[in-house]
Amino acid sequence: MTTDRPASESLEQMSDATAAGLALTAAGAAFQLFREKQFRRLAGFEQLNQVEQDRIFNELVVAFVVLTMLLREAPDLRVAGESRDYLAGLNKSVPKAHLNHLRSLGLEKNHLRDWEKLMAMRYEEYARDRHDVRAAAMQIESAEKSLDLDDFRRSSCSCQFKPLPSAAITISVAVTLTGGMTSSN
Repeated sequence: MTTDRPASESLEQMSDATAAGLALTAAGAAFQLFREKQFRRLAGFEQLNQVEQDRIFNELVVAFVVLTMLLREAPDLRVAGESRDYLAGLNKSVPKAHLNHLRSLGLEKNHLRDWEKLMAMRYEEYARDRHDVRAAAMQIESAEKSLDLDDFRRSSCSCQFKPLPSAAITISVAVTLTGGMTSSN
């Protein structure tokens, strides 16, 4: 099979298509969680106005988008050097793909800028917190049993949803590879 396109163009197209798929998957997973009865009950949705419910949904989407990025940054991810470069480029493409999707839905420029800022801000927050989350998860696990070297290598994921008295919601998502993510709002 021959092609007139340079390999870098087709790699970029593959990356863009993958990023678009990851962004849509993240949004879909956020929506699925948002619609779950238990989540809505724990979040106290019946007491929240529509604006607050929309804000929670937006934060869920951002959390899922950022989670997909952080998973590909795990230091213990065993991939070749050129694949790491591809994953790094893919990570830059995922938020752009989500913005492109929102743009295709007719979102105004000022709202797109807000989404872009929010995704960047949450990424920085979650990336900064991931080592603390891993340490906390290991501390909890070590209280239950003594850890061995395999425990340090193993991945785990847990999600916890806690309603706050102020009708806000705290969403904690911890993913521990050799880093993790946590969000509190």
